[in-house]
Amino acid sequence: MKYLILVFSLLMILIGCKQEEIPNYPCADGEICKQSIFPNPVQDAFTFQVESNSKKAATLEILNINGQLILEEELELIMGTNEFQYDVEHFERGIYMLRIKNETDALISRFIKQ
Repeated sequence: MKYLILVFSLLMILIGCKQEEIPNYPCADGEICKQSIFPNPVQDAFTFQVESNSKKAATLEILNINGQLILEEELELIMGTNEFQYDVEHFERGIYMLRIKNETDALISRFIKQ
């Protein structure tokens, strides 16, 4: 398990994404500021929250441990906190990456499906 977390962390660094764990990350114009997934680990469904400093289009992607795209959805973010619910009951057990991106920014979070 520690190996998988290390691999995901290295992947995030290599593709240049900011991690949501960075404290007091300043939110510049046009950026997606922070995101959270709960509960984590997930059994049937989770809530995804993302902060945005302006109204903008974004793409949400869920990838499995092999980097295969499992889900892709276009979102319209509003200024402030945006909240979405996702049913993952049909997902296999394992570690997944949730990536949200727009034309200038991207953030990645990890979640575990039990």
